[in-house]
Amino acid sequence: MRFLRSRGGQITLAIGGVIVLGLVIWFCIWVSMNGYWPIVRDIALVALAVVTFVPLLALAYAVLELVRTARTISKEMVPVLNELKETTHSVRQTAKVATDFTIKPAVKTAGFLVGFSQAASIILGPGTARKRQEERRRRAAEEAARAEHEAEMEADHAAG
Repeated sequence: MRFLRSRGGQITLAIGGVIVLGLVIWFCIWVSMNGYWPIVRDIALVALAVVTFVPLLALAYAVLELVRTARTISKEMVPVLNELKETTHSVRQTAKVATDFTIKPAVKTAGFLVGFSQAASIILGPGTARKRQEERRRRAAEEAARAEHEAEMEADHAAG
């Protein structure tokens, strides 16, 4: 490409083009003078037919390869898709069984227990014994924390 951009390359290309054009003109004149146009026409038609036939063969080969590839993919994909369908069906059935025998009973039982405990607390009330027990535990925890704090303070005075 660099050669064609240079001035010398352009001159060489122009000279070559003029020579080829001159040869084509000379050939046309020579063929006309000798009466060879029917032969040149026949040769050109045969060359055109050959040049057209080669891509046609290549296209036919490409179509045959495409059909063969499609058949191969079909043979390999249909069993895989059938197995996927069976697996999906099995998973669906397993999920249904798991839901019916584990999740639904657990939810029903938990709902029943929560409802029963709410009803019992409304009927029986919160109860005063429970409140007194919680108050005693809270006071005992506060006393233990206060005693621990005092023991730390005495240990600091003794060390300091």
